[in-house]
Amino acid sequence: MKESSFLNSRLGWNRIFSHPVPKHANKFSYVLGGTLIILGIVQGITGVMLQQVYTPDPNLGGAYDSLLFITSSMSFAFVRNLHYWGAQIMMAIAILHMIRVYISGSYKKPRELQWLAGVGLLVLLFGFAFSGTILKYDQEGVEALHEQEEFGEILGAVGSFFTSHLAPHVPLLTKVYASHVTVIPLITVPVLALHLILIRILGISSPKSKDGKDILDTVEPFSSHVKKMIIYGLGITFIAAILAVFLPADLGMRGVEGIEITKPSWYMMWAFGLDELSGFKTIPVVGAIAIAVLAAVPIFDRKAQTDPRTRKFMIAGLIVFVSLFTILAIFGAISGR
Repeated sequence: MKESSFLNSRLGWNRIFSHPVPKHANKFSYVLGGTLIILGIVQGITGVMLQQVYTPDPNLGGAYDSLLFITSSMSFAFVRNLHYWGAQIMMAIAILHMIRVYISGSYKKPRELQWLAGVGLLVLLFGFAFSGTILKYDQEGVEALHEQEEFGEILGAVGSFFTSHLAPHVPLLTKVYASHVTVIPLITVPVLALHLILIRILGISSPKSKDGKDILDTVEPFSSHVKKMIIYGLGITFIAAILAVFLPADLGMRGVEGIEITKPSWYMMWAFGLDELSGFKTIPVVGAIAIAVLAAVPIFDRKAQTDPRTRKFMIAGLIVFVSLFTILAIFGAISGR
């Protein structure tokens, strides 16, 4: 009791965990965002462990040989596999979380900035995943690094950070490693903090009636939501651990520059399909348009109602967006190399 009183008086413990949240916030679909935090912590821990034995150098004895050592060690191989499957599951959950938020209309006033922060976090998650692919420096990694440099060239002076033009004496792979472990996390932390602070200030969204008023639900303390978040997060982490034991993360042959024989992971397969259809230069354009459309969602839908049946235009837009993503991914999976 004394310890609890000590924490309450200095950290506002009760204010953090005792404020009421609607009961529907404890449904699995509403806890997806919280599970991402738990998975993100696991990714951070496994990533730091892998840092101890990884050499971000493209030459012999460097990055690829680090991966060979990791895969030959039972303990480090498991850590790498868990890191890999954690990333795969995070990508899937993040997309499902965004879809849930969209369908429930949780981006509406006054949560526009919260939605923008969520879009930013999704983009950063793609950045984590793509840079992580490069760090393997197998054939897929080498090809992904080349594509990053092409992307930087398309952006011109703005994209010099993604090319070897900036500090040419430093290997581009080393810069990608620095981005993966430092730059992207440094951007992610404040964006995530903003997202979480807005959730605390504005509360968890509730469905609205046709006249725009909240549909009242019974409330529970926020601590119950945190418990659900931890339970689901650890449960999904356990699934990732099982996958890590029985399905090792892929490591292809040592990368050879100048050839293209691999395909990207499922979350980037849409880009490969688009490349096959219209060329690489269209990928950053389409990607930028997709991000802009997502960011503008609260502008397109200003009505207070959240019931999907009253937002047929927005739901149709979601179906089109997901369908295009899926079609491009399927096309990429069945075509080309």
